[in-house]
Amino acid sequence: MPEISAGFKFNADHTFEYTFTYGVVDKWGKGTWKLYRNQLVLKSEKSQPDKDFVLVYSDSSHHDGLIVKIIDSLQLPIPNIDCRLGGVTGVVVRTNDNGEALFPDQNSGLLEMMHPIYGTRISAFDLDSTCNFFLFSPSCDISEVYFKNFKIVVSSDILLVVMLPGIPTNDMVNIRSYKFKKIK
Repeated sequence: MPEISAGFKFNADHTFEYTFTYGVVDKWGKGTWKLYRNQLVLKSEKSQPDKDFVLVYSDSSHHDGLIVKIIDSLQLPIPNIDCRLGGVTGVVVRTNDNGEALFPDQNSGLLEMMHPIYGTRISAFDLDSTCNFFLFSPSCDISEVYFKNFKIVVSSDILLVVMLPGIPTNDMVNIRSYKFKKIK
């Protein structure tokens, strides 16, 4: 498992900031907190979108197989996104430096997408079977960690969580409790 570090900054105005480092990947989050009995309850400033990616465009212009392309808001390709076509029995193809995942079979169906490090969930799409080119963009900053009634147990100078927000889905099987100590 990569080296992990995480920290919270709780402000007097009931806002918080969160930083999370997983190997060489940095994630962040922010929002508001409230104290309820012995628990801090955290909520992000904005709600997490339903999916991490959105379909921008599709057509039937490709002649050999099926292409999934992912670009950012500046039209730059996004490499290293895992794309699986066909559900759990499908083949996983990672987007290349051009942001493209190339599938030799034109048969579309269920497409599942996730960043292997930043991702904490799978975004699924039912593809139009008449199309063989699909252009996607992130629906949010995939390095942002979202909180929705996330609870932290407060005990004197220690904060206890059972899971680190933002940990990749693949490593959730290694869940254990984490303690944060107050730094003055």
